[in-house]
Amino acid sequence: RFGAYRIYGEVVSLEEFKAAVEEEVRTNDAYDHVMYHFHGVGNAPDVPFMEAHRFMENHADTGYLWIPFSWRTSWGRFQTFYEFDRNTHAIEAGKTFAASIDMFNLSAPTSLMAHSMGNWVTRVMAQNTIDPEIVFENIFMVAADERMDMFANDFNPAAPQNANTKKKANQSEVYLKIPAEELRENGGYDITKLTKHVHVVWNSGDVRLRQRELFQNGFGPNVRMALGRFGDLSERLTELAYFQERVTYHDFSFEGEEHSYQLFDDAVDLYAEFKSGESTVATTGKMLRDNVRLD
Repeated sequence: RFGAYRIYGEVVSLEEFKAAVEEEVRTNDAYDHVMYHFHGVGNAPDVPFMEAHRFMENHADTGYLWIPFSWRTSWGRFQTFYEFDRNTHAIEAGKTFAASIDMFNLSAPTSLMAHSMGNWVTRVMAQNTIDPEIVFENIFMVAADERMDMFANDFNPAAPQNANTKKKANQSEVYLKIPAEELRENGGYDITKLTKHVHVVWNSGDVRLRQRELFQNGFGPNVRMALGRFGDLSERLTELAYFQERVTYHDFSFEGEEHSYQLFDDAVDLYAEFKSGESTVATTGKMLRDNVRLD
């Protein structure tokens, strides 16, 4: 049929895959850090691979070995299959990654960039990982198609609490008729169990994320509004010292209505700036952007 193609490859075990990645970093001086990539909904299988190809050609100086994962999604039919993919394929992908979490635990420094619904996959992975441990230096949550209150007190009752933390409301009073997977508490806390630091990269003008509000209509605003579009509100709800030490918000609203800015120069500069731990130069997306543009 029109547009059909095949992708050829070799089937290897998880152990062989992991060994090959470590060997590539060990023997190639161009790489000192692995960046895994979870794509969003509606991406054809070739899209994340071509993005990786362009990244390696245009940003080799970052030292990242960029490795994409392609999870099953109804590509090319975003509006029609958005909610179906979210409630089936994305959940299946997250649980599959959780069962294979050890493949991310490399001898080389490793980070994860999740874009759009790839962040939902990341959360499902985190919440289904048995005996979680730190496997990532950073998780970059870019244009996250995820609930806005990801790192809020009420949604993360298991997270270490401040001495004066107060429960704002009963969950059942705030959230009505929400699917069980979305309602499962401690999503933000479980994500932080897998990484040293989380970077939320958000854009208030993101047009694509507005569609989340259409599909999630009728749910509580903290669920309906996307983390990748309301990062400022999410940051206000990030009151626990535990999360304030582990989560940094980067305002990329200068990208206008763009949703797929994950490989724009400003975003790549951020990945490079915060490669291992906190940046010594920039502490917010705006500061990083100003610093980049002044150079």
